[in-house]
Amino acid sequence: MKILMHLISGQNSQVYIAHKLYKPDVNVLFYTPASERNLAPIKIALKESKLTEEVRIHAFEYSKIKSVIADTIKKHDPGNHEIILNFTGGTKIQSVAMYENGFASGLKMAYVNSEQHNILELGGSFPVKHSTLDISINPVDYLQVNGQKVKDEKEAVSPNSKELVRVLSTTFNHFSKFLLEFASKEPLRHNFPLHKEVNAGDIAGSGYKFTAQSFYLKLMFKGNVLFEMEEKPGRLLVEDVTGKWLEKAVYKSICESGLFAEVTMNLKIEYKSKEYKNEFDILAMKGTDLCIFECKSGKVKAADIDQLVALRSMLGRFTRLFVVTWFKPGTTMLERLADNNITPLSFPNLKMELKEISIYNPNI
Repeated sequence: MKILMHLISGQNSQVYIAHKLYKPDVNVLFYTPASERNLAPIKIALKESKLTEEVRIHAFEYSKIKSVIADTIKKHDPGNHEIILNFTGGTKIQSVAMYENGFASGLKMAYVNSEQHNILELGGSFPVKHSTLDISINPVDYLQVNGQKVKDEKEAVSPNSKELVRVLSTTFNHFSKFLLEFASKEPLRHNFPLHKEVNAGDIAGSGYKFTAQSFYLKLMFKGNVLFEMEEKPGRLLVEDVTGKWLEKAVYKSICESGLFAEVTMNLKIEYKSKEYKNEFDILAMKGTDLCIFECKSGKVKAADIDQLVALRSMLGRFTRLFVVTWFKPGTTMLERLADNNITPLSFPNLKMELKEISIYNPNI
């Protein structure tokens, strides 16, 4: 039987990452009164193991810490079971005490190096590095282990969504002014009847008609009908037209790139503070880093940047932020994005730009 022992502190993800690599039968969690609140979300994330044990230890008294860890190791019969000590977390004194116990007993000891995307394993003839880039980590589990509550909701989808996404993925630059003007009226918020027809230019013949009961949209380019549909009620199609189409197109590109693991879209989170929105456009994992992709079919605003920075401060410094736009942001916005370690990505060039994203996290 494989038993993995952890020190619990502020970075729950270090426990989860070691668990995903070693896949133990039993997880033993050493905690203090200060870190006890971290146990509940960790235990949910470690649901794959057969058993999770909790052992309370002192935070700073070396002799007491070392004694409790030694007794726990002995209890699990290291002669007949494989015991691995994850000394990444905890106070420095706890880490030293666990390491000394492992060294004296000849056990494997693991240190999760999130900055370099590897786990350093000690205790053998030579140190061994295990890459964590290939570990399959689900963003939902990653959030839950750090105490975020995820809403399990399945969104309804317009039957015409795929076709609209296909059309706009290559032609949005022609219809951007027309569609962004419609989005700016916030039809789903105000529910006022709206109607427009384009009579000149390349998109002559295009138009829309919105009421509380239905939505009709026609997109024409140089005399050719690219999309024409009416939905009753029209809410789902309106959501796509006013911005969600880009989220779906970006999601498809990220999934097809094969460069990220466990991609999710429109994941809803229950925040303690109401000042944050309760939905991420796209979440994905790059190695052990949580990546947030914010999609903007219109201009990037200062408020968008502030909101992303606030999310990173809440989710932790290993969170990586990206903004995907159709049109390149202005110089001032590009500078502000760079100052906050937010990577701008161009949707028309997204497949190429995704490949150029470094494995190294700029926030570390």
